[in-house]
Formats: sequence, structure tokens, C-alpha cells
Amino acid sequence: MSLSAVKQNPVKSLPFTQQFGFRKAVVARAEAYLKENNLPMRDVPAMYMKTFTIMAWWLSMYLVLMLGGFSWPINALLCVMFGLATAGMGFNIMHDAIHGGYSNSARVNKLFGFTLEMLGASSFVWRQKHNVWHHTYTNIAGLDEDLETQGFLRLSPHDEWKPIFRFQHLFAPLVYGFTGYSFLIRDVRVFFTGKSDPHHIFPKMTTSDKILFWLGKLIYFSVMVILPLLMFPWWQVLAGYVITMFTISLTL
Repeated sequence: MSLSAVKQNPVKSLPFTQQFGFRKAVVARAEAYLKENNLPMRDVPAMYMKTFTIMAWWLSMYLVLMLGGFSWPINALLCVMFGLATAGMGFNIMHDAIHGGYSNSARVNKLFGFTLEMLGASSFVWRQKHNVWHHTYTNIAGLDEDLETQGFLRLSPHDEWKPIFRFQHLFAPLVYGFTGYSFLIRDVRVFFTGKSDPHHIFPKMTTSDKILFWLGKLIYFSVMVILPLLMFPWWQVLAGYVITMFTISLTL
């Protein structure tokens, strides 16, 4: 099937070879290693300590920013640190939790997965786009949603060629710096249309999904915009928001 044909139809399950021997062997050996060395698969104490450390880092950076009374240049550097702490929550907490690899408890996984909302993204949307489409169809053009850049970058030889892509190694970091904003735009599009593009159609959201979706957005904008506006001039809030989001996006 051509890429253009794929992109005109909703993503459906793609048949793969039935030779699962390699995967079974890898899983069996990994499970055997954990059992032999008495290592837990989930609920690892070190992971909880890592989570506590990163959350403490995130909270301390935010409080220092809000209450420290430092000059604008110092606050700009603190925004970078706050952005790194926020990205750290994405890398080290929400990713494992949404994959179900953090805890044996589904409720604990869902709770820690909700930290994604601190990055401005929806855990509901991420679960489908990342767990299902990205990990099932990794780097398959038209199926892996992570390859979709709305024409700003060419991440697959199957994408349409444009002369400007000859220089994308130069401007890609700038495009990556807007990743956080693309999450926000995608989330709103998915909420109101049920899809991120014509061929990536998301599962229907339940009432609880919708409540958590807007609760997450309320928390995010309260932390990033509303509360800072009570403490700083609007232009500093805007500049700080841009610095923080660029740091988060480029890091991710």
C-alpha cells in the first residue's frame, strides 16, 4: 500500500510475521534474570526515590522562581532549570507509569502518569499515540504518529521532499523547541475532533477522561501562567513561559 493511500484511511492493525521466537526468548530470559537475582519487575524502591527526588527538584525550582525575588536574568536561568526538572518528570516518571511498568497497581500507574499534564500534554492522548501507534509501528510512515511533523521536518524517506529539508539539520533544533506547543494543539484537536489527523483516530473519551483532560489543562496553565501573573509583569511571565517550554521541548 502506498503512503498516500495509508494517509487517506484510518490506522488499522497491521499484520506482522508470526515468527515471535525472538521476542519470546528475550522476554523469557529477562524474566529469568529478574527471578534468579530476586529483582522486582515493578514497585522498585529506587524508582520511588528517583520520583521523590525529581518532584522535589521540580517543586523547589518553582518555589524559588516564585518567591526568590531574584533579578530577571537569574529567573531566566531558573526557568531553564525548571524546564529540565519538568522534562525529567516526563522521562523518568510518566513514561514508565503510562507504560504500566512503574507499579503493579493500575491506580498508581495512572496517578504518576498524570504528571504528564505538567508538560502540558494529555496522558489520554499520549497513551494511544505513544504506547500503541509508536511502539507497535515504530518508524513506519503513515502509521507511527511520532513521524508526523505537519510538514516542518522530513523524518521518513516516504515523506514528500522539499528543497528546504536539505537544511533541516540546521533548523531542526528550533522546530523541536516547539514540541510542547504541538502537544497542546494536538490535545485540543483530539478532544474536539477525536483525531490528530485524518488517519490517526483516537478511542472515544469517557466522561472521566474528559474531566481529567480539562483538569490537567487547568493545573498546567495555573502553574505556568495564572499564578506567575500574580507575582510578575506579563512580559516576564511570557518570556519565562517561552524559555521553560523551549527547554522542555528541546530536552524531550
